[in-house]
Amino acid sequence: MNDRDMIMKQDAFLDMVKQYNLTPIKVAPDIKLSVQMICKEEEFLKLASIKSSVVFYFFEYPEDYEVLITGDTFDMADNEIQEMIKYLGISEDFLWDLDRAVYPDIEDDTVLDEPYELTSLETNIKNEVLSYNAQANRASLKTPRRFMAFYIDCGCLVGVYKNMEDQGRSTAEEKLFSILSVYKAQIEQNKEFDEANKNAVREKLKAFLKKDAQFKISTNKALRREYAITIWDNKDFEWIKAGFGKGYGGYPSEDFMLFVERVYNEIKYFRTSSTVYQKNNTD
Repeated sequence: MNDRDMIMKQDAFLDMVKQYNLTPIKVAPDIKLSVQMICKEEEFLKLASIKSSVVFYFFEYPEDYEVLITGDTFDMADNEIQEMIKYLGISEDFLWDLDRAVYPDIEDDTVLDEPYELTSLETNIKNEVLSYNAQANRASLKTPRRFMAFYIDCGCLVGVYKNMEDQGRSTAEEKLFSILSVYKAQIEQNKEFDEANKNAVREKLKAFLKKDAQFKISTNKALRREYAITIWDNKDFEWIKAGFGKGYGGYPSEDFMLFVERVYNEIKYFRTSSTVYQKNNTD
């Protein structure tokens, strides 16, 4: 960023105004300039001191949520961060819980039937956010994000305007993006590991079923269902549960039952195909 684009601190600006014998008058931050100069503050004040005895100005500072991570930081973040919030399943109640921790003196009219219980993920994120907030540079709250100064010449507002809001994400958003990215990457890595483990379990079970004589003679669905329930309950086969969803009560998961059927049909198909092949070759 060019030095010319940086915003001077308010105290330094007002000292410089006095040096040029100008009277400063603070105005509301909703003025539009007639002529906007592209220059440093001192260059502007030199010209202003020739054209006028008064200079009008305003400084605008960041809101808390732009430096400290609050519920508003989550709410007002850009689409990329919003997608991560949705992916991680962070709830609206978490934002209320976070704000109560950031602003312990907040007057909250919200009445919950029961206190919201954070998930383990939300607890970890909250702890990281509060740790960041405790160490955040509060001086950033005193660093201007918008500035304007002007003088009036023949009814025209001639001045300088600088806006740091257009410089991308705020300090808080950058940190929030960093925190959420780590947890998203961890979850994706865990999902990849779980999927690989699940596939390995299923391949191991399929290999066992194809060799098991008892399974091969389970020639109807009732027998195969009884067979499936038996191995599901067998402690020696406890490892198979890592490859399928949880069952209901003591019953196997539907996913497991369907898998057993698919393996049997696969065995039956290859057995039939082999018989037909051998018969055709004999003929």
